[in-house]
Amino acid sequence: MNLWLRKVMSAVPKVCKRLMVTFLSVFVAFLAYCAVAILVSWIVFIAWFTFMGFSNLKVLYSLGIVLLVLYMMGFVYLTIIWLLASAVSVLEEDCGFKAMTKSRALIKGKMWSAIIMFFNMSITSGVVTIAFQNLVVHGVSMNMAGRVFLGVICSALFLGLFLFGFVTQTMIYFVCKSNHHENIEKSALSDHLEAYHGEYAPLKSKDLQLEHDV
Repeated sequence: MNLWLRKVMSAVPKVCKRLMVTFLSVFVAFLAYCAVAILVSWIVFIAWFTFMGFSNLKVLYSLGIVLLVLYMMGFVYLTIIWLLASAVSVLEEDCGFKAMTKSRALIKGKMWSAIIMFFNMSITSGVVTIAFQNLVVHGVSMNMAGRVFLGVICSALFLGLFLFGFVTQTMIYFVCKSNHHENIEKSALSDHLEAYHGEYAPLKSKDLQLEHDV
């Protein structure tokens, strides 16, 4: 157990470094995306008021809603790229913008599956957050013991969702790799992460290829 823990901990610094580089790259991408979105919105609204004035404001409101929907679609897309890029940074040598490029290529063909998982996680997290605020933070009708008990339950749910999010990222990564018919070497992954190999016989790459219909 101690040997396994030491080997896992030895991989943490390199993994954290790659994740930090990827996070900073994604942060820059989000800043650029928001800047472009704000610039486009300003241009559209300034052009509208310049040529149309204050007439047909309902059309302007509809146009604003369309721009907001397009912005949210791009935001969700970048978020999914970020989540998959994090898995790529851990399980492969690429990090930063290279990991984002790799994740963008991998997600093709499985975008809707990733979107559904993303919204399921977001909705579940939102429900737990609302429950925590209403029952624990603002639960004035409950005694302190009840609020503490519910706080512990909500914290456990948050932790479970946090860990499940990592599992989901890894699962999407392997499904996308399988969808593009890329081999997944268990021994190569173990070497890459500098983790404990365990006692097992070497497997052929064809035995480790995930099924296409996962």
